[in-house]
Parts: sequence; C-alpha cells; structure tokens
Amino acid sequence: MVEYYYDSGIEAFKRADKRGKPLYINVTEAQRIVSLLDLGYSVSEIEGKISLANPKGTITTIKSFIKNYRSGNISMPVDAPAPVKVFESMTDSNRIEALEERVAKLEEQLMNKKENRVISWLRS
Repeated sequence: MVEYYYDSGIEAFKRADKRGKPLYINVTEAQRIVSLLDLGYSVSEIEGKISLANPKGTITTIKSFIKNYRSGNISMPVDAPAPVKVFESMTDSNRIEALEERVAKLEEQLMNKKENRVISWLRS
C-alpha cells in the first residue's frame, strides 16, 4: 500500500507516489471519522453520519480512507490549517470575542509591568 499525506491546498489526502486520485476528505472530516472509529462505530454507521464538503467525495472515498487509515497508510496531520468552509463558518462574533480575550490578556500583562515599574520607582 502507498502512504497518503494531507495537502492543505486542495484539502484532500494525496498519495505519496503522486498516482491515483486524492481522497477528497478535509482534515476536520478525517478527524471526525477517526474519532468515530475510535468510539467503535462501524463503517456503514460512519457513512451515515459523515457528509463530505467536497462534492468529489463519495461513500467510496470514506471507505477508502478508513481502509488506508486502519492499515497505517494515513497519518493524521497535527497542525494543518482549518478548511476554508470551516473557517468561513466561524461567525464574526466568535472572532471578535477571541480578539477581545487576547486584548484583555495583553492589557493585564501591560498593567502588571507598569505597576511593577511604579512600585520600583517609589521604593527608590
């Protein structure tokens, strides 16, 4: 069997030998399939629960992915970027809340530094 790697450009798993068609499953779908396998779901149950974002992905794609994953030909990417559809589905309010949290942490760190400088200035 041939190794597969995740190509974030086309959001699919491609064969390492550059032959054949890619498995049109993005990284979030792949993680979900692996999670369902780990929970003990059968292939037919997984097919019923997964709908692929890419129209080129079919039930055969899911079966092929599972077969190659079980045989060790597919290693899950650790830090692959989020698929475009998943990224686009993030609402602006979620993104704003995350930004506000980061700004609050930075402000807190900045205030601690200023307080330390004032305290050290007063002690001198």
